[in-house]
Amino acid sequence: MSDRPNTDALDTQRAWTVGGALVLLVVVLDAGAGGFLPDGGLVRALLLAAALVVFAVGVRGSGSVTALRPTGTIALCALAATLVVGWVVNATLVPMGGQLDAVVVVGQVILVLQFALALVAVERIGRLAVVPRPWNWAPAIAFGVIALLYAATAIAAVLSRQVLEVFGYVAVAVNGIASVAALVGLGVLAIVLGDRAGRSSSPDAPTPEVDVERD
Repeated sequence: MSDRPNTDALDTQRAWTVGGALVLLVVVLDAGAGGFLPDGGLVRALLLAAALVVFAVGVRGSGSVTALRPTGTIALCALAATLVVGWVVNATLVPMGGQLDAVVVVGQVILVLQFALALVAVERIGRLAVVPRPWNWAPAIAFGVIALLYAATAIAAVLSRQVLEVFGYVAVAVNGIASVAALVGLGVLAIVLGDRAGRSSSPDAPTPEVDVERD
């Protein structure tokens, strides 16, 4: 009997465990450990980008949360790239004395692109259901909550400066808490699901089904 199901499950365990661990390392950096590094911002971007790539491609093709379908896989890898590009832009334009308007515009373009790519990625993860149900929709839920908070902050900024001053501090605090909670939740979930995949690595264990649909 072939040991391929066993190998696939173990590779899935490795991919999700490594990806989850990288996400949790980002949380550790955000908690203040990044202050001990020469450039915590770059390390954070690289760690989060690496986590996204691991989740996208898996290990030897197993553990890809997008089943290696082109749309979702490209979206996750492109999102990873924008994290590093965003850091490079901030690290080069600001010290070089770039005009504030130009820096803000470039930052907003990158942010919109990141939201669009994340939207595509979480939709693919949810629909393909490589991640066991109902957890396949966890990334989409986390993204939706954070997107709504950003939208609320933007609306407050448009309404009036007074509303922004009152709502701004609360929104920033809630955004920060929600982002950390999302990272911790998704990181822990990935490790737990990876452990489950490893436990089901016997040749007789059923192979997870992937929804068949055109990508």
